[in-house]
Amino acid sequence: MANLGIIDTERLTLIPARHHDEHELCFHLHDMMLELLRGAEASGASEVRFTFRSEADRDAFERTSAEDPLTALEALGYIDEARRVALNQVNLALFSDFLHFVHEGLKALEKRKFTVALALLRKPLKENLFLAAWACGDEEGFYRALAEAPNEHMDARRLQPGRRKDIFAAAIAKLDVPSAFSAELIYDILYNRDLATGLSNPFDKATHLVTGSKPLLKTESLNLNFIFKNSFDDDVFEFVYLRLTYIMIFALSIQIALYSRMRQVEDSFRSYCLLVALGANHALFGEGRSPLMESLTRTLLEFMMCPHCKARLRIGKRAAARFLVAEQVTCRACKEDSHFPLFWLLSKANMTLAETISR
Repeated sequence: MANLGIIDTERLTLIPARHHDEHELCFHLHDMMLELLRGAEASGASEVRFTFRSEADRDAFERTSAEDPLTALEALGYIDEARRVALNQVNLALFSDFLHFVHEGLKALEKRKFTVALALLRKPLKENLFLAAWACGDEEGFYRALAEAPNEHMDARRLQPGRRKDIFAAAIAKLDVPSAFSAELIYDILYNRDLATGLSNPFDKATHLVTGSKPLLKTESLNLNFIFKNSFDDDVFEFVYLRLTYIMIFALSIQIALYSRMRQVEDSFRSYCLLVALGANHALFGEGRSPLMESLTRTLLEFMMCPHCKARLRIGKRAAARFLVAEQVTCRACKEDSHFPLFWLLSKANMTLAETISR
């Protein structure tokens, strides 16, 4: 099965058929993150409600807050409230910017504009995500760095590898499924220039015509980075989706954790998003049978009946991604397709992600 069926096939014609489902999964992860962002904006999740300690404070704030409400709040001693307002606004803005770049990067891949795609993906994955992870794992330290001097404390050139790994590790510890991620692996994929299979060198070469600080990054003689790249080569497709999907699932997990601090994200929706992401990722890239998928099918056993011929529906490894993402199942007996609304099924089964993973 080469397609999940959530993207118009005409958009996928320039992508090798064996990578259609991988590209669709990346876009589905983007769309889930976009839904979270839109929901947070629509619900006013970034708003901070509090009561002034006195009428005098309220009057003083109204007189002085027109140009800089955060400074006005701090001047009146409402330090925690000002910090929460700032962090909430940054949380939304970071992911809005992240998704703009990822969307355009994925669209560029559809057109085989490899240099453009890699250059667009570099910023959100190496910078936005890192800052979001910092805010997730060490909110106080992140705010202090942001308020005091971002150019000094958040400049990528000033942060050593160990510091980056510590920040990723602290963020992972705050996630719903920490066992799904490795700080060392995330660092290697995004920043390790000595790793031939990472994204760091392709990102930098796509952004700069001449590079040379590391052997794997060195621009070859009589060449400029990617300037003579053959658009008919498939090598970018071969390596990018496995790494991009993993990083996108990490970004989704960070987003859920941060948005939950602004306003509670329903447990059922958190479970749904992460179950789809982790289950589809294993279906496309993992080895062997997925314990998560096996637990899910056992839980939903009473609902997994073909509405056409009443045969028991069985979901194989490759079919799992289509079931989770497009919510479609093909019956092995009658060959008919059926729609199974996964979020509704999970609610009927009253199942959480933690329960599914632990079974």
